[in-house]
Formats: sequence, C-alpha cells, structure tokens
Amino acid sequence: MKKCITLFILMLLVFQNTGSIWIIGDFYINRDYIAKNVCINRFDSIPICNGKCYLDTKLKANDKQEQKFPTITYKEVQLFF
Repeated sequence: MKKCITLFILMLLVFQNTGSIWIIGDFYINRDYIAKNVCINRFDSIPICNGKCYLDTKLKANDKQEQKFPTITYKEVQLFF
C-alpha cells in the first residue's frame, strides 16, 4: 500500500513539473488541426506561423499559472561548533 501511494505521489510531481512538455507534445500531435482551425493567421493567403501563435499563448498561460504557486524558501541556520 505504501508503494502505491509513493508511486502515485511521484507521478503527480512528474506531471506537475513537466507541464510545458505536455503542451508542446500536444501541439506537435495536433499541429494540422491547430493550423487549420485554431490559428489566428489561418485566413491569410500564405500562413506563416502554422499554429505557433497558439503554442505561444498556451505556454505563456502555463507560465502564468506556474507563477501563481508560492515558492518555498528555507531559512539558513548556521551551526557553530
């Protein structure tokens, strides 16, 4: 039982720390769909970005969400011997 809980917590930490990797992977998997249906420049005669504008907005939103989490700082304790 302890191994299952430990594995579950470890998987949660891995997924939390690799958020941008999942966004980039999803972008490359669905790149054709994003370029045809979601991209801001999809109506241009010669689309240049091919959905990179969508990727940039998603990564910026992910960065903003990660900045909401508080950073943990530890106080330094000096030991005198």
